[in-house]
Amino acid sequence: GENFQSPVDDNFRKRFASTNENFATHGKRVLAVCSRRFFASKDEIFTEEDGNYPTTDLNFVALFGIMDPPREQVPMAISKCHDAGVKVFMVTGDQPLTGKSIAIQIGLLKNTNNVQLLENETTEGDWGPYDGALIHGCRVDGMTDEQWKMIASKSGAVFARTSPSQKLEIVCRFQEMGYIVAVTGDGVNDAPALKQADVGIAMGLKGSDVAKESADIVLMDDNFASIVNGIEEGRIIFDNIRKTIAYTMAHIFPEILSAALSLLGLLPLGLTAMQVLTIDLGTELGPAISLAYEKAESDIMRRNPRDPKKDRLVSPALLIYSYAKAGGLISVACFLGYMFIYDQNNISLSDFPIIDPVTGKPGNYFSLTADAPVTIPRTAETFTVEQQRNIFSMATTAFYIILTVSQFFHIWVCKTRHISVFVHGLFANFTTVWGVLVGMAIVIFFSYVPGVHAFVGSAAVNWTPWAVAPVTGIALWIHYEGSKWIYRRYPNGISKMLVW
Repeated sequence: GENFQSPVDDNFRKRFASTNENFATHGKRVLAVCSRRFFASKDEIFTEEDGNYPTTDLNFVALFGIMDPPREQVPMAISKCHDAGVKVFMVTGDQPLTGKSIAIQIGLLKNTNNVQLLENETTEGDWGPYDGALIHGCRVDGMTDEQWKMIASKSGAVFARTSPSQKLEIVCRFQEMGYIVAVTGDGVNDAPALKQADVGIAMGLKGSDVAKESADIVLMDDNFASIVNGIEEGRIIFDNIRKTIAYTMAHIFPEILSAALSLLGLLPLGLTAMQVLTIDLGTELGPAISLAYEKAESDIMRRNPRDPKKDRLVSPALLIYSYAKAGGLISVACFLGYMFIYDQNNISLSDFPIIDPVTGKPGNYFSLTADAPVTIPRTAETFTVEQQRNIFSMATTAFYIILTVSQFFHIWVCKTRHISVFVHGLFANFTTVWGVLVGMAIVIFFSYVPGVHAFVGSAAVNWTPWAVAPVTGIALWIHYEGSKWIYRRYPNGISKMLVW
């Protein structure tokens, strides 16, 4: 009643401001409750749209502080974002003090050393030394380009008391600076910002239908930590695809060499067509597929985000590694094994091409389709059709074994891009073990089972290629593990070209 009312004086305003500040600094959302007595019909329905209730001459009743604590996983998720080079900015309708308190609780703002752009307060001087920023929504439209750049350089920022249009403006500003922007939201008012963002993320439990329709992703558990888990999973997928490409492309150069021996060097083929098919559709499949199941490297959430303009899935460093380094080393080993087989039979590669005396052109000798005996001019030794075919098949089988078994060694160093495979775990992904075992069984089957020799053009060979392949594989291990070691100690500069 009238007797219990007191005027709104300076003392009241001071107590009001103090209570509001106390609630807000503890992360509470503050509501003021007012009342007024008036007469209305008992059937009257009061609605905001109709405005059929008084909004002036109200009596203040109380302030309520509502606590909506962050989930336990959020501080850890924010920390992982900071480690991963992902900036997290809060855009809220709450008052600045509440937003700042919550941001400090979850680690978004690391301390109180923050730039402040409030209704009646502006941090003067150089903003460089400050760690974060606290901006009132009313200041968004008036910020200069330089101020936006300074805010973007901070590890965290809170935009408080923002309207939907200001939230949209914030998204557009960061996009103009070249950032990839992800926005979360649940209400109808968040729809413009969700639609404008590079990745709009709507809440699945509390989100409105309009927000969900405007978003690219619906977060089913409304948990920020799930977004961070999604970032990590995306990095794992990207990493594993790149590992698969690095491993798979390494066998292409030796296969090209096999054909080039005949087309450019006028030498016998290094591999038959069927052997190439058994590699591409057999021995390579299991190990390559196993890399899809590789676990995350321990540093995956400590790397900076990729630059979409520079960091491609297939980078120059990856091409150099796969084709020139790994592919080149395996090619040299394959060629040596191939050459050794001919040398064992007293045939030098300089003896080729062998001219057909009838046509005066290089003849069809030392191939699966050889159809006439041939005499080597240098040694005057004659080889029958059967001997030519057998020597050719042994040479291609040596080439085949060295290529495939070297790749079985190579797969293990491709399990990591930066971390040592010995730290990561050689057998953490047991699918790779099965892939290698199945691949090895295919190699032995097509190299040593008599019934399939004629089918693929192979022949049983001695221990030589089986000795060369592990040496090649170990050389690959030493090279790439050494490259990763150098990169981990000197991550900047030219060492970036050592890893892919």
